[in-house]
Amino acid sequence: MLDSAKKSGKSISFATQVAASRLMCMAITDKSGAQFKMIPVKGGAVGIQEVLGGHVDATWSGSGWTEQVRAGKLRPLATMSPERMTDYPNIPTLMELGYNFTFTDTFMLSAPKGVPADVVAKLSAAIKQAINDPEVQKTLHDKIKLLTKYRDAKETLAFLKKQHADVEPLVKKLK
Repeated sequence: MLDSAKKSGKSISFATQVAASRLMCMAITDKSGAQFKMIPVKGGAVGIQEVLGGHVDATWSGSGWTEQVRAGKLRPLATMSPERMTDYPNIPTLMELGYNFTFTDTFMLSAPKGVPADVVAKLSAAIKQAINDPEVQKTLHDKIKLLTKYRDAKETLAFLKKQHADVEPLVKKLK
């Protein structure tokens, strides 16, 4: 797709609903020279519909694409995750393809500064228990294709700082 776009001089039309996918396209452009035309859409499902309808060349979606891939209607090209997906081990990561970009969806509970340590500990224990529940894991993995990894407050902060450092050069380009 990238080679074809560069040879033709055309941009790749890309349905995007989140900043992470725009940053991903910037990282790909930096390395490959291929250009993207960003088409804002409201949600991953709309992006998928745009691709299936032939209105755009590509999109990014967190999990809504799996049934379309199984049906042979969509072809996954790469994952933004730092590791390959367990259900799709043949899909390379962007890093493996030579693009310096990863992104992991992160859902977290935040609280105001100064929350007592015992309250943070109780919340953390409850979240850890909920995430590690086998039925929750099965639902998240089997139905939504989300793999979960519990991080405590310190691990979450370190993770967020690393993600910030990784995307900061791209964000500065946007300015």
